[in-house]
Amino acid sequence: MTAVSAISSALAALLFWGLAERGSTALLILFAITFGFFASAYSATWGGVMVDMESDAARRNEAVDSGVLYGLLNGARGVGYVSGGLLSVPLIKAGGADTVGHTGYQTTYGPLIIFTGLSLAFGGWGLAFTPSWKNLLHIR
Repeated sequence: MTAVSAISSALAALLFWGLAERGSTALLILFAITFGFFASAYSATWGGVMVDMESDAARRNEAVDSGVLYGLLNGARGVGYVSGGLLSVPLIKAGGADTVGHTGYQTTYGPLIIFTGLSLAFGGWGLAFTPSWKNLLHIR
């Protein structure tokens, strides 16, 4: 679910937002709906992550506090919100004031669109390095 959420959000940003033409709101509305649906699903995976960590800790006879885990996940999300806001200003300034084309990539928001899509794609790609993902695909 984590990979589906991240990759779908990345595709929404790179395709719908990036390819939206100036003055056209249809792709931007589709982007908002798709991105909002899949990006918000990321927090829904926290319950499964905590259950998996608790069962792993129980097998190793270790103690895990689910309240602390939830707090750390929310804390990381808060750091992401703050750093994303601070980073978006230089990215928008890097896009320049002049637009050179008709799609979202060629506007002031071009670098922000690329950064958003790539960071989400790398977030979903990180799942490939977990042992449970390899077991799911039967890769040894």
